[in-house]
Amino acid sequence: MKKKRRQIVSPSKRPQADVAAEENRIRAKYGEMRDKRAVALHQMLESLSKPQVAPAMLALFAQEMGDIFKRQDGDTLRELAALVEAPVAKPAEEIAYGIEAHLRGLAAAIDQSKGGRRKKASLPAVKRAAIVESIMEQASCDKRTAEKAVDKTKLRELLGWKAGRPSGS
Repeated sequence: MKKKRRQIVSPSKRPQADVAAEENRIRAKYGEMRDKRAVALHQMLESLSKPQVAPAMLALFAQEMGDIFKRQDGDTLRELAALVEAPVAKPAEEIAYGIEAHLRGLAAAIDQSKGGRRKKASLPAVKRAAIVESIMEQASCDKRTAEKAVDKTKLRELLGWKAGRPSGS
């Protein structure tokens, strides 16, 4: 039996070709809530869940939660709870856009370190299959889903992948 194709019903969660990779990752993850204060709190909670946390970050989060409590802002707390409970709409796409955003940041850092030299910055050679395999492992999805997620990004242009067989040999 053929499975039904999953569609993103909410237009706010659809990726757009004309926006940056980081913005598409945020759109895939948060949808219409991406401009709300609960998203900033959720991102802060994600950073606090990592092993090494700066004490200043803990103090900032405590201050933010104290301010919410003083204002008796239950809506923000409900939205934060909804974000914590809600699954990500497209985990494979979110990971792919995260990889693209990381590589763009790396390319910008390489360009900045080169200074006034005329040589164009080159990113490390990463094979498409390695990225697809990484997405499959992280998102627990099949190969086809991971390949579609990679194809939606601009990784092809960023890493200089070419379609077809390599020339020569």
